[in-house]
Amino acid sequence: MHYQSRHLPDPTGRETRVAGVAFYGLSGSGKSTLARALVEAAREHGLIADVVKLASPLYDLQASVYRRLDIEPPCCQDQELMMALAAHVRRISPSFLIDDFQKRANSNKLDLVVNDDLRDVDTDYWVLKRLKYLFIRVECNPCERYRRLRAAGHISIADESWMLDRWPTIEPDLVLDTSTSPPLQPWAVWDLVNATRSSTS
Repeated sequence: MHYQSRHLPDPTGRETRVAGVAFYGLSGSGKSTLARALVEAAREHGLIADVVKLASPLYDLQASVYRRLDIEPPCCQDQELMMALAAHVRRISPSFLIDDFQKRANSNKLDLVVNDDLRDVDTDYWVLKRLKYLFIRVECNPCERYRRLRAAGHISIADESWMLDRWPTIEPDLVLDTSTSPPLQPWAVWDLVNATRSSTS
């Protein structure tokens, strides 16, 4: 399955062929906040844009587990459960999550696809790289990151330290640190992404 890239406007007046943007980093680093800001800015520029999550099927599975246990599905993440579900989904069908992601991205007919939950470097990353996605690594100091996770009210918080050993595989086009600075405004995220896209084209 192949994502049909579209031409997105560039501040220099050129058109650059880009499939989408993928933010990656540890939970609580600020990926979702940046992704929403980029989508907001893209829409202000007249583009059809949205956040498309790789883990969407895992949220459905999480809800199914809770319903089967006669417990109301949580509105937040049970990270330990979702990590276990992801491991077994990838064991049974390694490409399922990325195939499902592409199917949803295509069906929505988006001008810009923004992803904020890239984790897998064995399958998902290489597919997105082949599709010319920009990769933005989001970092944050541990204290601030844990504060955000506690504030989010997740049922459980998984140990993600293993990801740090695997992420050198990913070649980031841009690295953003959200530790101390206030959240970037939508226009600032848009400018950073466009500047990065121009330098890599």
